[in-house]
Amino acid sequence: MTTAGMHTRPPITAWTVFPDAVPVALTALSDGWSGQDGSLLYTLSGSFGFGLRQVEAQWRACHAVSDVAGYLIELRPADRARAEDTIVDTPARGAAGYAPILVSSCRRDVNPAGRVVVHATFQVDCDEFASQVDRDTTAGRAAMADAIRALLQKSEASSPEAIAAIVEAWCASPPTFALEITQTFTTQNDLPRPIQLDRAHVSDIDRLIAEAIREAGVAPGDYVGAAAKALDRDTLAPAALRVLTQRLAQHSLHDLVLYAMHQLQCVVVHIERTLRDIQRAATHMAVTWDPEQRYEHIEQEQLTLRRCVETAVEAALRTAPAADLPVDVVTWSEILAAANAYLAAASRSEAIHHQVTPRALRISQAYEIELISAAAAHPDAVRTPNANTADRHTYDLDIEAFRHARAAYNMAERARDNDDQAVDAGDGQLAPVDVDAAMSHGYGVTATDLFSVLLGLITWRFGPHEGSVAVATFQDVVDHVLTATVMGEEPEGPARVQAAMRMLTSTSHDMRTADWKPWQARTRRRRLLVQPVPVLEDGSMIIAPHFCKTSLMVYQNHLQQGQLPWSQPPGPPVVETALSKVRDRRNKALERDVARLLREHGWHVVEAVKETKPQRLGVPVLNTEIDAVAGHPDRATIWLLEVKDPVDVYAIPEIRRHLDRFFGSSSKTPSYIEQFQRKIADLAPHAAAVAHALGLPARATSHPYTVKALFVTRKPVPAAYVSSDAEFVALPDLVSRICS
Repeated sequence: MTTAGMHTRPPITAWTVFPDAVPVALTALSDGWSGQDGSLLYTLSGSFGFGLRQVEAQWRACHAVSDVAGYLIELRPADRARAEDTIVDTPARGAAGYAPILVSSCRRDVNPAGRVVVHATFQVDCDEFASQVDRDTTAGRAAMADAIRALLQKSEASSPEAIAAIVEAWCASPPTFALEITQTFTTQNDLPRPIQLDRAHVSDIDRLIAEAIREAGVAPGDYVGAAAKALDRDTLAPAALRVLTQRLAQHSLHDLVLYAMHQLQCVVVHIERTLRDIQRAATHMAVTWDPEQRYEHIEQEQLTLRRCVETAVEAALRTAPAADLPVDVVTWSEILAAANAYLAAASRSEAIHHQVTPRALRISQAYEIELISAAAAHPDAVRTPNANTADRHTYDLDIEAFRHARAAYNMAERARDNDDQAVDAGDGQLAPVDVDAAMSHGYGVTATDLFSVLLGLITWRFGPHEGSVAVATFQDVVDHVLTATVMGEEPEGPARVQAAMRMLTSTSHDMRTADWKPWQARTRRRRLLVQPVPVLEDGSMIIAPHFCKTSLMVYQNHLQQGQLPWSQPPGPPVVETALSKVRDRRNKALERDVARLLREHGWHVVEAVKETKPQRLGVPVLNTEIDAVAGHPDRATIWLLEVKDPVDVYAIPEIRRHLDRFFGSSSKTPSYIEQFQRKIADLAPHAAAVAHALGLPARATSHPYTVKALFVTRKPVPAAYVSSDAEFVALPDLVSRICS
């Protein structure tokens, strides 16, 4: 019988269990844990479990004649593990003589069956342990081995020789704990896990949208061409947006934006932390799962969650709801599900409108919406002429293979780079000088000023009892940025900060006047990701430092590649011209990198051959410039290398333009593939002459030189995952590919 009234929740405790003949249970969660110490102890608990699994044979041998039936170990944070611990010969002690993991208590209890159960406490000096393990996994492994040694010694579990065998095996096994201490711009890094998408709420939202589609009179079946576009534009996407708007209408704009921006903080921190952990585990440990697959899955899952939150904020600003229902975990989960439904509608809309691969819509008898290949559409599918795409190429893009390749590349890049390295364009400037000048002319603010202001917002400081987001006036924000950056020392600093802030704020007016075409959801300018400071109706601004960092990285990544973080509408001509020059410089830099890399591995390279200088390659004519030709004295293959460094693409419209540039020739501009084929035709018949121009030795007529061609890109690109006669390779894999 339940008694009405207030009831105290019992303490929450979880355990990591090593299920052996002599099992071990370690605390994995405790009410006494908090903050970063709690996170470290949670990970350490699992690491002990994996470590015991790796020495399972030695563990069983140690307890073969022992009266110990099992171990119950409590992990507890400690201020400092003292050197007077009874552990002897402990290589894990720090320079000051401290052991980071101390077995502070150990007692033998006899259970009703007459077997001994050991109850022990491991006190962990989290700061000392972290400092020792930082970038040195062997230190963590040794500290854990010492703790196991002390546990077995104090519990009188076995002989010294058997205990020593366990410690030796532990230290010889792969590490199970890795940690890196990084310096971050942001001041709040101890944020909880964000609220995730709930499948029950997602299912409920799908039901509401299905009901709306049925009530709109849509007939089940397959829709292709213009009929699919019209259905998507007039019914499906609006239905999803209405459901999201209805969910938001129960709350106030103020509460929604505050709650959402806190969640955004949690999401971006969680993404960064989780991906870093995966990369670190793959680098330092022997794992039983596919790191690249998990990296890709987490990246996609959490980026979807981030976009859901961003969409909810944008829609809230657009409609400015004024109800009074509090936002809590349940109502926010419902909002996330509705935002996810609108994002799904936007993704379908991109696919239907841009037709990278032929796509159709299927409405099931239960009014479920599915995006299918046009070839799979039923023969009696609703079809109408579609003049807009009649002459456009379609592609068999393997998007999953592309995403997996990019995840592998990103993991490797993360391993090479420092996560919080200084923002730099390579010449001491935050942005290229010509881009700064063009942005100032086209938008009234330089790229460097945008970077500087975002850097200032990242460093926003909070009091000990403040939340993870700040509510500030426009003047508060300006004053903070002036104090936090060098802009405060410049006469025009205040005016420049104000101009940058106007470009970085998202307002209700902006969202209402923006064109909310669902097929432009990821490419329009009016988006929270590129205007990361939402403004409430009273003029107050919401500062979320971690999300500002994400926005900063988006601006940096795009502008330094030579593109804006949006394509709708396009930038002013002066900006587009400056960015085009950036792209040209990057491509030339990649050409130099390719040549330098090959020469370092013994290849002869001739690079940047103008069509007016065919004699450099010993051929009679060149129809277009050659990026690089490479040959090796020990190999019969001469490689014609077409070096391309296209900008990163994420949304379907961007992928469409990318693929069209590679494969879709027009009367004015030949495609990259068409140009490539001309170059092959120029060189292939003259392989011996090209080899001579490269300074390669003559070969016997029975084993002559041959010319092969290869696209070289800085990183994996979508064009490499479309069926064609061209072969692609990313720069990190170039040498292994041409040497295979």
